[in-house]
Amino acid sequence: MHDDGARAAAAGGNFAEWSVPWSDLMMIMFMVFAVLFIYSGAKERLTREPQASPAETKAPTDPMKAFLGELDAPVKDGKAFLDAAGQPVNETYYQSDNLGISVVRETDRQVRVFMRGDLFFSSGGDALSGNSGQYLARIAELLRVSTGAVLVVGHTADGETATPEESLALSAKRASSVAQYFIRTANLDPKRFLVTGRGSFQPEVPATAEDAEKRNRRVEVLVLTDI
Repeated sequence: MHDDGARAAAAGGNFAEWSVPWSDLMMIMFMVFAVLFIYSGAKERLTREPQASPAETKAPTDPMKAFLGELDAPVKDGKAFLDAAGQPVNETYYQSDNLGISVVRETDRQVRVFMRGDLFFSSGGDALSGNSGQYLARIAELLRVSTGAVLVVGHTADGETATPEESLALSAKRASSVAQYFIRTANLDPKRFLVTGRGSFQPEVPATAEDAEKRNRRVEVLVLTDI
């Protein structure tokens, strides 16, 4: 019996050698789900939507039009947009325990990734934190399976800078840091990216909220899956 136990232990190996941290496992599961979502959505549209004639074919979504409001944005002034049945269209795919990352499906053709707080940027800083690379690499895989435009929007928390002009500049630099990672490190096509900064003018939560400083210090990545 002792020999049987030894053989079982040898066959099973050391559990610690192949075990995966829970947070990493959740991110891996999210990535698998996101990829399946993108492919299933594309397949569903091919079978559901009639092919347009050449005269009716629409041009791909213009990223600038998205920022000008012609693309559905489900979260505005803290309220979710509603579908035809009056139901919110956004659905959270993944949210880390510390709210550092959230991934939200806003419509059947777009996904928004929220990257917040110290996990990505220090207060007043525009350089990516040392631990952000492992998360950005996984987000890059989501971008890789979508051929649509990628909108990168930087934000600051209230009080991070002395003037509104400095706030806008800081938020734009944060968005640029994220976009540069995707382009230079992940080798994604730079033509897909549009980068902008909103300063502290579009906070995720009111400045009086307990966690406002970390939640409003963020970059959002909007992934369009309809192109």
